[in-house]
This record gives sequence, structure tokens and C-alpha cells, in this order.
Amino acid sequence: MTEELIAVLSKIPGLRVIARTSVIPYRSSGKSVTQIGTELGVGSILEGSVRKSGDRLRITLQLIDVSSQEHVWSEKYDRQLTDVFGIQTEVAESTAKLIRVELSDRAREFLHRTPTTDMGAYELYLRAVLRGDAAALIDAETFRETVALLEQAIERDSRFALAYARLGYVYVVGAGDFLPHRDGFARARSAVNRALELDPDLSEAHWALGSLAMQEEHDWTRAEEEFRRALALNPSDAEARSSYSNLLRVTGRFQEAEQELRAALEINPTWWVPRWGLVDLALSRGEIEVAKERVQQLLRPDPNPMLTHLMFAVFYADVGRSADAHRELDLAGRPSIMLLRVARALGALGELDEARGLLAELTAAPDRKFVSGDFIAALYAVVGDKEKALATIEADIKEGESGLWLRHPMPAYDSMRDDPRFQAALRTFHLPDSALRKVPRRQPTG
Repeated sequence: MTEELIAVLSKIPGLRVIARTSVIPYRSSGKSVTQIGTELGVGSILEGSVRKSGDRLRITLQLIDVSSQEHVWSEKYDRQLTDVFGIQTEVAESTAKLIRVELSDRAREFLHRTPTTDMGAYELYLRAVLRGDAAALIDAETFRETVALLEQAIERDSRFALAYARLGYVYVVGAGDFLPHRDGFARARSAVNRALELDPDLSEAHWALGSLAMQEEHDWTRAEEEFRRALALNPSDAEARSSYSNLLRVTGRFQEAEQELRAALEINPTWWVPRWGLVDLALSRGEIEVAKERVQQLLRPDPNPMLTHLMFAVFYADVGRSADAHRELDLAGRPSIMLLRVARALGALGELDEARGLLAELTAAPDRKFVSGDFIAALYAVVGDKEKALATIEADIKEGESGLWLRHPMPAYDSMRDDPRFQAALRTFHLPDSALRKVPRRQPTG
């Protein structure tokens, strides 16, 4: 109920709704309405409870004004399980009315849509959303389980557009990490096309199309159109805003990229991706000191401490503070998904033998085909093997497996940024000339 109420409310124009991953931790926190509202930056809180007995539901809901702590509205529902969509519609309409948001005819029509008539399929879809959301889809097992749940939902209801759209999203996210780019993108496109055949106004499907146009086709104009369409349909989609920020960043529109990342952070305050994105954005602009400040401001306390420790290791290594750099590396360990950053720090410290050992470890892994080649190329660059770095980049571009379009501003590539072969590789992504210029680097102070 929480997931779907957020999904429905977030698609009402003029209403900013906090994402589930940032809301759920407050369920048992014991914090007051005022504390929660202040921490999340919201004016109203919708809370309630659900009890299920057989095929019947009892749902109690109340809307609370944060500033006054007054109960603006409350309601109880005793309904059949099959009427859950009707309850969501009533709650969305009541909430919009009470906080004085005017619903257009189109918005009302959307609220009255029923995603599926098969409650079993609907439950499988919700389990997939909870299992593989933006914060959790970080390992191969979760990826496979999420795909399986969505495929089961689709098997039960072949016209379940939202399940197809979510499947497309999962394949886009997994491409390059859990299966080759080309394979993931092909599966995503098939699922998304089916979703849009069934429902042309699914924001999730337009987000996936934007991602495909950006990552697979490198058609920046079309990608931007799709991201804007997704956000028009769902302004509170933090994932769409985060993806759109990548497009803005790689095309040199840094200020707009920062705006989208900060908007994503407002919607999902505890999600580490936009926080890290603001750090990475500063690095892309060569603003090392700003990046360092953002690490300290945005990533502590930290939902992803490995990344924070590695970032500090790189900063300390760059300024020659070897003891501090080694301390941060020890705290981070040697996470296989972040070997590039470990090697980056070791390279800056001049410990090339260990950096080469990490490169050998990664390239010898049995699931090598699932590691994007631009990461391997960056490692070759760090240890000084420019020829292998360039050859890896060229081979991956030929096979359609490169993520270099996104990660080319990384400092690891600075040593070969002016090389004609590297420049030629970047031009295959149809990036604007402004995005291909060498980024000035300023060493951080102690």
C-alpha cells in the first residue's frame, strides 16, 4: 500500500512526494511528526495502517499537517482485496483536494486506471519493486530474482503494462553490470515497447526509452525528449531525474545537471546515488576542492561507506598524505565492484605492482564479460599501459559494450585524453565538442 500510494500520489502535477526508500526507515523510528517533516522537508505526512484477513482489508489513513500537527483528514476503509486500487484512487483525490492541488481531467483519468485485474500478478510486481529498487539492485542475485518475479507477473497477466515497463527498467540498470550491454538493451527495448503498446503514458517506460536512447544510441536529443516526458508524467521520479542528470553532465550542461541531482535528493533524501552524483559532477568539472567538501557534507553519515572511504583515499593520495590514504583503503577493503578506485589511489601513491595485481584479478574473473570494458581500460591507464587501454576501449566500442560515454571525464583517463585514438573513440558517441575538451585538474590542498 505504501509503495502504490507513493506511486499514485507522485504522478499528481504540483505535488512533491518523498520516495519509499527514504520514508520506510521512519516507520519504526519513534520520531515525532515534526521531526520527520523537518528531516524530509515536507509540509504534510500521510500515515496509516493495513490489516488483512482473508480477502478483506481494513485500512486506516490520516493526513497530518507538519507545522500544526493537526489531523487534516482521516478515513477508514473496509473493502475487498480486489478493491485496493479504488482505495488508492480515493486517497489520492482526497489528499490532492486537502492540500489544494487542482487535478486536471487527464490526472483524474490516470488515477482511475487499474494496472491489472490479477491480484496475484500485482503482488508479484510489488515484490519485484521492493526487491529490486534503485537502492537494492546492486548484485547479480537480486537482479535475477527481480527479473524472475516480473516475468511471473507477466505470465499471469500478459497485458500488465506496468510490469513490462519495470522489466525494461531492470534490464537497463543491469546492462553492463549483470549481463552485456547489447543483451540487456535488447531485452529492455522489447519489454518497453510492449509496455507502451499497452499504455503510452507510463512514465517508467519513457524513462527506460530515454536511457536506451542515451546509453545505446547516444541520441542525446531523443533521450532528453523521453526523460522530459517521463518527468512530465511523474515529477517525483528521483530515478528519472538522476538519469537525466547524466545526460546533462556528459553534454556539458553542468548547472542543469546539478539542479536535477538536487531535485532527486529532495525527493529521495536517503538515496546515495544523487549524493554521489553531486561529488562526481564536481570531479567532472575539475573542481577537486568542491568534490572533497561534498564528500564530507553529503556522504557522512554514509549509506555507502566503501565509496566514501575510497574517495578519501584518492584525495589523500593526490596530496601525498600516504598514511591517511592507506587508512581509508584499509577501511574500504578491496570491494570487487570498485577496483578502479582502489587502483586509482594505489596508482597515485606510486604502488603500481599492487594496482597491476588488481587489474589481473579483475581481468581474470570468470564473469569478465559482465564488466564494462571502460573500467578495464581505466585500470590499464592507471598502471601506465596506454596501448592496452586504447585497444580495450576500441574493442568494446566495436562490440557495443562501452560505458565510456559516461565515464570519460574520470581522472584515470587524463594521461591519454589528447591521444587521437581516444578522441576518435569519444566521437563515436556523438558528444558535443564542448564535452570532449580536457578537464582542468586542481590538486586538493591538505
